[in-house]
Amino acid sequence: MNRVGGVLLFALLMVAALVVTQAKLTPQERGALLQNVNLVLLLNDAEDIAHAKQGHFVAFAELVKSGALEEAARGPYARIFTQLDLKQETEPLPGFDLGIVVSADGAAYKLSLAQKSKCGKVFFSDQKKQIYLGQPLECPAD
Repeated sequence: MNRVGGVLLFALLMVAALVVTQAKLTPQERGALLQNVNLVLLLNDAEDIAHAKQGHFVAFAELVKSGALEEAARGPYARIFTQLDLKQETEPLPGFDLGIVVSADGAAYKLSLAQKSKCGKVFFSDQKKQIYLGQPLECPAD
């Protein structure tokens, strides 16, 4: 990982830690939140690897097939990687829907990771590596 990537990773982890410490969450909810942030960070890193090797971003199946996901999992994301079912494109982590949409020219992607519960959290990211957290409008704000 280059220096800029390391700094970006540190900043994202600090934001995730801030979200976790500020919210009134149970230990299980904190663990799930960090797990989801780590999965999004893993997918962002895998997309970077795929882009560097192939010249374009790719869908989940290609992240797996190309080895980019496994390569990105070396290091801080090894634990979340071991929890994934790589044969399930839309639900690699039980209880969560994953969507990765790649632009026609492969120059951009959008990903979402949504808890499969009525008022579950939804994580969004893209090639810019910013992570957004949301929830359904009909649910009370945390």
